Amino acid sequence: MLVLTDASRSNLIHWTNTRTIEAEIEGTAGRGFHRRFSTFNLVEVQLCATLTKFRLPVATLQGAVNVLRHFHLGALAGEDEIRRAAGAAESCLPVFASVEHRRNVSVWAELRAGSLIRGVPDPAWSHFIGLFLDGDGRSGTVAIDPPDLQPLIDGSAIVIDLADVVWRVGEKFARLGCEPVRGSW
Repeated sequence: MLVLTDASRSNLIHWTNTRTIEAEIEGTAGRGFHRRFSTFNLVEVQLCATLTKFRLPVATLQGAVNVLRHFHLGALAGEDEIRRAAGAAESCLPVFASVEHRRNVSVWAELRAGSLIRGVPDPAWSHFIGLFLDGDGRSGTVAIDPPDLQPLIDGSAIVIDLADVVWRVGEKFARLGCEPVRGSW
């Protein structure tokens, strides 16, 4: 975990103790308290490490992680919906909230499975995935390629480029000569 993110050991201990980061994979056997983290947990930790550089309180880190996790789980549900639709008769196709939602699901899936998470530059990557945190730092939204950034920026105190957060994790995977476990996020 520490070699794949910019977090320090004390950061990680603090974030797990405050439940800012919760291991998605059940603990392992042995003495002490062992945790196993998913690739998505790595992205969450890197997000926290990025925000920590600005000396933000834990409540803000928790808010950012919650916004990202909510978006991620919604995108996973959208992917399931797309897979079910691929095998369904036309009359049984699920209805997406919007074309934008379907596009967001596809772009997030591309980021999760694409070259950036493996640390390979992708000159064709042209999306902006922003995490926009409100002034209180506890709520916000994720927007992909918003047509007008100004309203999002005006209502936000913090803006984070999530593709950059994913790239930083991928870069470290590549430096170590390994790849994220497929399907682990």
